[in-house]
Amino acid sequence: MSGSRTLGLLLAWVSAATLLWDERLRHQAQHLQRTQPEAWAKTLGYVAVLALMWGFLRLVRDSGTEFPLGRWHISLEAVFRPLAAFTGTYLLWYLIDKPQTRTLLADPENPLRLAGIIAGFLLAKAGGWRPQQGEPAPVPSAEATSTASRRSSSPRTD
Repeated sequence: MSGSRTLGLLLAWVSAATLLWDERLRHQAQHLQRTQPEAWAKTLGYVAVLALMWGFLRLVRDSGTEFPLGRWHISLEAVFRPLAAFTGTYLLWYLIDKPQTRTLLADPENPLRLAGIIAGFLLAKAGGWRPQQGEPAPVPSAEATSTASRRSSSPRTD
């Protein structure tokens, strides 16, 4: 793993981990847990299931597996890409829509955290990037090679 890829992943994970040390967020979560315990537990359970489902669908999507079905070859990426996108989008919508999580998402430090997470993942993605190999020089055909050798061996008449 290259240095910039490691640095990018570290930046993203540290930015996300700052949520655990945020005293204001912890206080808000404890308040919601005390005042609305059933709704809080249901929301956390639903978010956990959606997050696990999204991670599983992404894992299957990126497996690169194909299987034959008659004369067709079915790619798991083609099947699971829209499912993973839908699940991730629904997870975000659910987080934004629920009043239990809306107060946590409205924390004033979240834009900085989000910028750190995005910058970290972009840096990690760029760290794994390598330029494509250039196209090899065309190989001269046997006919062109023999014509060129005949021209160079024949005496010049000026």
